[in-house]
Amino acid sequence: MTAAGTPEPTRPTTAIDAIAEEWVTTVADLDPDIAVWIGIPGRHGEYADLSPAGHSRLVTAAKKVIAQIDATEAADDVDVVTRTDLLAKLRVEVEATEAGLWK
Repeated sequence: MTAAGTPEPTRPTTAIDAIAEEWVTTVADLDPDIAVWIGIPGRHGEYADLSPAGHSRLVTAAKKVIAQIDATEAADDVDVVTRTDLLAKLRVEVEATEAGLWK
């Protein structure tokens, strides 16, 4: 609410917002600890696949998201921040994997 008591305007969901939300869902599916941490119910007692195959699934998903974001224009300043932050995180994950640092 604003000081005058009127609701704040809502921002429509953009393509980059949708990609980022899909990434959160993907990461929560691949790592139930993250699901529990962010409050997704029903994931207690599950474990992430920390094997090379599990890590490969994460990196493959990250590369897919990088490609999607690279192909999508930012609609506003919020998208610019989301895009910049998410790309930085995902690219570091991919680069670290390709350098063999995750082992």
